[in-house]
Amino acid sequence: MGGNRRSAAQARPARATQEGRASRGHQCLAQGLPPVRVSVNLSARQFADKSLRLTIIDALRQAGLPGNLLELELTESMVMRDAEPASSWLSRLKRTGVRLAIDDFGTGYSSLAYLSRFPIDTVKIDGSFVRYIPESRSDTQITSAVIGLGHRLGLEVVAEGVENEVQLEFLCREGCDEVQGLLLQPSAAAGEDHCLPGQPHGERSRSRARAATDARLTAVSPVRA
Repeated sequence: MGGNRRSAAQARPARATQEGRASRGHQCLAQGLPPVRVSVNLSARQFADKSLRLTIIDALRQAGLPGNLLELELTESMVMRDAEPASSWLSRLKRTGVRLAIDDFGTGYSSLAYLSRFPIDTVKIDGSFVRYIPESRSDTQITSAVIGLGHRLGLEVVAEGVENEVQLEFLCREGCDEVQGLLLQPSAAAGEDHCLPGQPHGERSRSRARAATDARLTAVSPVRA
């Protein structure tokens, strides 16, 4: 979850963001490590940029990486603001080979079943629903329902904001595919390059890391029973 960023990083064009992170992914491969998927949060301005597709293709070509190692994260509001054109635009982006994720799900009050009409691969449950598990019965039930429905729709489900073992155990029991949060990797210096080896989960092998906007590194790891 990238949050609301109001910094110099937000003002940089999409090209710099994608090229830089694709380059770090290439460095990981060059070090002989398993492939690492990199996530990039798109702003509304970047999502509306008609040159975005060409920017992605160019960044992947220069880095020598396949598209499936780049995941673009969008918010519900970005795709729901004008659903029909957004669906068409996402389909064009999808043809570059990249993965698409809905970030901070639950904060935009949209239906997961409706969002499944878009060509997305992953839904990320907002950390506000995970924060009070298991104390909050409603948050616990909502999180469980999103995981179950997400899987029935063929989506990978990631839970954000996991901070303790109780939350992790609950998500494991519910079959959540991946978790993200400070429990997995406490603070680290922003700007450092971290290449995390993939970890098996069923047929998947995936581990990702990305710098958080508050100068902390947040790891994403598969959930294990």
